[in-house]
Amino acid sequence: MNRISIKAQDLLKQSDPRLIDVLRGMKQTAYSINCRVADFEFLRRILIPEQISLEELKIPELAQADPPADMIFLGWEEVQLEETQHFSTKEVVGIMLTKIREALSFRDVPVFVLAGRTFEKEAQVMLKLGANRVLSAPLDRQEAIGAIRSELSFAGTRSTIDARVVNPFAEGAMKVFESMAKTSAEREQVLLKKDYRLLGDISAMIMITGERAAGSVALTFESGLAWTLVGRMLGAAPSKLKPEDVYDGIGELTNMISGFAETALAANGESVETVFLCGALLGLQLETARVPGPGKVSRVHEYFERAVELDPLFSDGAPLRALGTLLVKAPSWPAGPGDVERGIELLTRAVLEHRDDPANHYYFGEALLADGRRQEAERSFLYAAHLCRDSAVPCTAICAKYARAAREQVRKLRS
Repeated sequence: MNRISIKAQDLLKQSDPRLIDVLRGMKQTAYSINCRVADFEFLRRILIPEQISLEELKIPELAQADPPADMIFLGWEEVQLEETQHFSTKEVVGIMLTKIREALSFRDVPVFVLAGRTFEKEAQVMLKLGANRVLSAPLDRQEAIGAIRSELSFAGTRSTIDARVVNPFAEGAMKVFESMAKTSAEREQVLLKKDYRLLGDISAMIMITGERAAGSVALTFESGLAWTLVGRMLGAAPSKLKPEDVYDGIGELTNMISGFAETALAANGESVETVFLCGALLGLQLETARVPGPGKVSRVHEYFERAVELDPLFSDGAPLRALGTLLVKAPSWPAGPGDVERGIELLTRAVLEHRDDPANHYYFGEALLADGRRQEAERSFLYAAHLCRDSAVPCTAICAKYARAAREQVRKLRS
């Protein structure tokens, strides 16, 4: 198995993942593009104590910059007048952001837009076009340092990448691109992400839950590449494709890659992490497939049963929750493994063992609703919806997702 190497400066300090001293004294490099002289000098004064050097640069030079950029500061008000003859400043800065991301090969480099307070509100649209933060000029020292430290922290709490989990997806992507889209792909350096942003124009996402692999696996493409790949898959010119063709095609590529990863992970051994992840990936394929393949439900069932045997409380009771939900939703014997009574028993245990996990309460509510127990289901949905409001429970994006879904279920029950 190939091992993934990670640069030392991309490793997160174990003791506190939210502090800038993850850099371990290693100097970072920031580049300034179109910034006002006053802002440039101010940034230089506050960055030097943080072990960050600042240099001026033009966008075409970014790709070959040495050392490579660790962050970018882009000025809003210093756009040349000749550049804005046919476009608004907002459009020009948006184009510049796109060019910056392309020059950086879509690496996870924070981009800060500096805008005077008069233009601050208008500049907020840049957050949708690839900027990480909009900082108000004249800059406030505390605000600027806080924003920089936040953007240099890593998403989640992990400091390493488990190659046993990552490799199957990377290898699967290369093989699927070559076999289905007649496109050769090369694997480049692997880095820990600093945020949850997807920088491509079209993205597909696989949600996974696990101890070493928790969150999502995302494929994100520049628009032209997405059209080209799907065109090659279908044997059609990209110009002849409709947007829905491209979206469906990228979804199919994602399914094929997850199928490859599922097979590779299953061969890695019998840890609860790999067994559960195999079941989750195969379950995702079932949810998105137009016509589920024969025997796939049984395979998902076998994976989740084995995960429960290995460690039922793994990752906040994920095996109990997954198997319980499957048994409630699947057809009963002889058509399938469905067993509503046992499914509710497993979900009850997940809720009792991990009361602070909104996913457990949400799926428990769905199971109770399927069993006709509307009042109990509503109570479970309400509990899931209120968990994010409890300051003792961190409100992550996944937690918020279940809270929204639970509130929608309560609305339907009461309508």
